[in-house]
Amino acid sequence: MIPQDDLYALLDITIDATVEVIRSAYRKKALKCHPDKNPDNPKAIETFHRLSEALKILTDTEARKAYDNVIKAKQAALVRHRKLDAKRQKLKEDLERREKEAEERVLVQKRQSDEEKLATEIERLREEGSKELQEEQGLMKSQLFNLSDSEPYNSTTPFSTDKIKLKWKKEDERYNKESLEKIFFKYGDIQNIIVLGKSALIEMKDSNAASIAAKIETGYMDNPLKIKIASENDKKFTTPQVMPFETPQTASTLQSDNDYETLVMRKLRKAEERKKLIKEMIKNDEI
Repeated sequence: MIPQDDLYALLDITIDATVEVIRSAYRKKALKCHPDKNPDNPKAIETFHRLSEALKILTDTEARKAYDNVIKAKQAALVRHRKLDAKRQKLKEDLERREKEAEERVLVQKRQSDEEKLATEIERLREEGSKELQEEQGLMKSQLFNLSDSEPYNSTTPFSTDKIKLKWKKEDERYNKESLEKIFFKYGDIQNIIVLGKSALIEMKDSNAASIAAKIETGYMDNPLKIKIASENDKKFTTPQVMPFETPQTASTLQSDNDYETLVMRKLRKAEERKKLIKEMIKNDEI
């Protein structure tokens, strides 16, 4: 029966030990493990027997040679297994690395595909938004034109302004000059925009456009606009009258002068109104 123990390790000697060294090591171990000296150790007899077998094999030349060949073969096999395990481990690591790289490539391709799809959708929405904006602007201008036709100006019409005042509750970077221009441009041409804090003043080119914008526009739903016309309800505009006793030539000249004066006064009044509103907004930082 081939011993399962490492006989050299059992005797605490090396594989190149001489016969004298083997016998000396055996005596030390045998005396220490003798059953008579270890009556309470049930394994003492077994250990003593293994030591005797080791001495018998290692002191016989042919038996030791055969045993050494077995030991060397086991050691060589162990080395091969270790190398094989290392190779298998490397193959496993390489396989896992390639799988991970493949997964990452798939994720990158999917992310790029998603980004391209998002860019396409944004471009589509931009184009559709531009068409929708043009249609809405056309509709608003049509409404303004109809309102202008249905409400002709006369000398007793209350003074109306083309300025609207806006305010919103929360600080919001979305409400700036550029965004407000985009929001209100659909109602008509814009002359001027002034933004102060959580408020703004917009001067439209047409007073009817300002009126419609004040009635319809709400801004962003999560931070809506409060809009009102910057009007002076008590003021009325009266066209200067031509005196009946004047000659046609004199009346025409006077009317022309009065029209020019009226135009100048109107511009001055608008400038004063604008200054007044700006001062009020700066003072209160609200509308």
